[in-house]
Order: sequence, then C-alpha cells, then structure tokens
Amino acid sequence: MHHDPQFVEQVYDDRDRALADEDLGPSERLLLTQPDRRAWGADAERRQRVLSALELEFSACCAMAEQATGGRDCLLGFFSSSAFHQCVRSFQPLVFAFGRYLVGRSQEGLFGGNKVAALARLELAAAKVRRTESPSPPTEGAFGPLVMLRRAPWIELLELPEGTLQLFQAMGPRRTAAGPSQLPSLSSDTSEHLIIERAQPDGSLSIGYLPEALFTILTTAGEGVPRTALVACARAEGAEPPQDEEVLQSLESDRLLVPLSDR
Repeated sequence: MHHDPQFVEQVYDDRDRALADEDLGPSERLLLTQPDRRAWGADAERRQRVLSALELEFSACCAMAEQATGGRDCLLGFFSSSAFHQCVRSFQPLVFAFGRYLVGRSQEGLFGGNKVAALARLELAAAKVRRTESPSPPTEGAFGPLVMLRRAPWIELLELPEGTLQLFQAMGPRRTAAGPSQLPSLSSDTSEHLIIERAQPDGSLSIGYLPEALFTILTTAGEGVPRTALVACARAEGAEPPQDEEVLQSLESDRLLVPLSDR
C-alpha cells in the first residue's frame, strides 16, 4: 500500500473485496484502514526512489520507454500492476517482476513497442545472470560419454530481433536514448543469438553473439542431458567427427557446459 495509491483507494472503499486474495483475517484487514488514508502516501517520493533503483538495471529500455511516452508515468504504473502485487505476495525479487512488466507492456505495443521489448528481455536476462552463482573451477579430467551435462547456470541465452545488441550498445554507457533516427533499427524477420555470461574472476558480465549451432547445443543441454545427446546435436548442426567432439570439448573448456554433478 505504501507503493500503490490506487490500491489504497480500493482498500478504503471496500477492504473485503480489495483484499480478497490476501491471507489476512478480519482484524488484520480492519487494521489497514484504521489510519487516515493519507498516511499511506506520506512519503511521496517512495515510488520514485524504488523506480530509480530498478532503472539502474534496465537503463536502456527505461530510457527509450520514457522518450516514447514523454515521462516516467508509464514506469510508475508498475506499482499498480498485477506483476508488482504478485511479486510482493510471493516474496520474489522485485527486479525480475519489473523486467517482466516491461517486456509484457512493450509487447502489447506500449512503451515504444518492439525495441523496448527486445532491450527489456536483454536487460532482464542480465539481471538474472548477476544473481547467479560464480563460475565454479573446472572439473579435472575428460568427461566420459555417459556423463550428464547441463548448460552452465551463470549464462543466459537469448534469441532476439537482429540489431538488438547493436541498439543496446548504440545507447552508450549512460544508456541515454538518442533520437529515433540515430538509433539502429531491428529486423522484423531475422534473429540474432546472444549469450550473457558472468565472467571470472570479478563477476562482471559479458554480452556477445553466439553462432546458431552453439546456441542450439547449449539450449538442448538445458538442465541436463547425456553427453552423447549433445554430440548427436553437434552432428545434426553440421559438425562431422572429430569436429563434433572438438565442439563439445570447447564448450566444456569454456565452462559453458558443466557436469550435472557441479552444483
């Protein structure tokens, strides 16, 4: 209620209806409406401060959304959204809910449309990688054919409209949106494959292009498959023996594929 003035109005107008989805008893619901309703908005800058913190991780798409809509109201709408309320109920990281909100609204044609949607997906993936474990030391010895391999948890793979990474980089280190005519356009019919990984040893992120064949292999690995299945996938992508083994060994050496036992 501190963040959503619309919800405050709903609670004071009909608290049983407004709080129907909340795990609160009658006395707890009554407690929420005992203060003067204006007390919930006493800190008028609370939402702005929280939004400013969230914008640090979504600077590119937020800058473009603000430019497209003429202000921050579109972003402040997050605090009245179902994404925000569900996040609070389930004690999930606010940054992920904000990212999903940006993706969803922009895919609906709001906030600047497909460019904001692509940037939001990229920055949401980066936010997830920042919160993953650090890369573990390599496992000693070669992996046997029956070992279960999974995609490393410190990477994220993305298939986005061609031009997304160039657009992201064109916005500069301060992620300020230039005029629309100065920014790269996105393709409507071709994609690019990107990888975001948490690098050693400082935990910084790197974002780069990934060949489609490697994207397919890493996607196939998912949460864990036999190594033989990935060799077969490499062959299906055009790698003949012994190149198929070399491809797998390279991904293993780069810590993009790790044994399922590495937790």
